Amino acid sequence: MKKSLALIAVLAAGITLASAAPVLSLHGSVGEGWGTTFANETANNYVKPFGNNLDFNFGVGLNFSIGGYFGIQPEVNVAINNAGYQTSDSNAYPNVVSNYVSIDIPLLLTIRYNKFNFLVGPYVSFPLGEMKTTYNLSDSSVTEGTSAISNAPFTVWGLTVGGGYEERLGIGRLVFGVRYSLDFTPIKTTTTVGPINVTGEYFTRRALYIDISYKFALDF
Repeated sequence: MKKSLALIAVLAAGITLASAAPVLSLHGSVGEGWGTTFANETANNYVKPFGNNLDFNFGVGLNFSIGGYFGIQPEVNVAINNAGYQTSDSNAYPNVVSNYVSIDIPLLLTIRYNKFNFLVGPYVSFPLGEMKTTYNLSDSSVTEGTSAISNAPFTVWGLTVGGGYEERLGIGRLVFGVRYSLDFTPIKTTTTVGPINVTGEYFTRRALYIDISYKFALDF
């Protein structure tokens, strides 16, 4: 709660300092979970095949100038994360892919110099529903399960950094860029096994995204 209030306070301060018309930004990203780690991957010799950790992110942001090259940009994004692994002996052990969907709310410091854009800032992530996991077993059978997200108080914190290059298009500017997002805290799940609820760390998200956005000034 204290972290959430601090984030809101910084946002309010940035809006107060804003002097130019805010800039609306619509963006979508696709990436691979490079750097994603699982709780037991070292002990179990996990490998993470390309494509099992595809991530998608799309949303909207509003940039407020705070003078010169700088701005503050809060965003609201929907993140669709896939986290998957195999053991080193993929013929004997299942291929596991979990799907985690969340609302991610970054508060970004932005820098614009000529046609180049840079951004950095923290985010808070709120899970949407349960995590769904698919197990592709060695006998070619498939089974599915769900686990509740148990991060108290149901939030995950992280950091986003990125940059891009923009060109004018119509009334606004089209921006091609990259982002890298990393969670500070692992995602914890609770799985029901008979009458017992088992809670533990599952994985920590990391993802490198290719990001495309379109932005234009809101001149009221």
